Amino acid sequence: MSNANIAIARRFLDELWNERKFEVADEIFSEDFVTHSISNEPPIWEGKGPNSMKKHIEHWLLSVPDMRFIAHHLIADDQQVVIHWMATGTHKGDWMGIPATGKTLQLLGVTISRVEDGKITQNMTIVDSLGLLQQLEVLPDSATILSQAH
Repeated sequence: MSNANIAIARRFLDELWNERKFEVADEIFSEDFVTHSISNEPPIWEGKGPNSMKKHIEHWLLSVPDMRFIAHHLIADDQQVVIHWMATGTHKGDWMGIPATGKTLQLLGVTISRVEDGKITQNMTIVDSLGLLQQLEVLPDSATILSQAH
């Protein structure tokens, strides 16, 4: 079963995110699918089911239309799969009130997906928000932040 869950995770990144085959969401997400943030910040979208994931992806593509995902690690068992990923792309549209910068971004994250009956029922994700905000030059680099903490 863990190989089947890895195959679902690959479809999530390769077909849904990278190839923009939105119909894949209907095939790999359950009708009661929900997402949760592992970090202190709430998810930037709400809802449930495959359409909530489609809206999430569409939201990102408005800001980073060339966004692509690479899986660094995929680990699975019978009920879940963990994806350590990197997303890359160019900030070409407004993102959470930050105007387009034209900067190339590298966003790191981990998503833990619960899988039941061959479909993802839950995603829990944590992203390197600090690194993203630093790349967008909204926040200073870490050395500067630490030097100002004294």
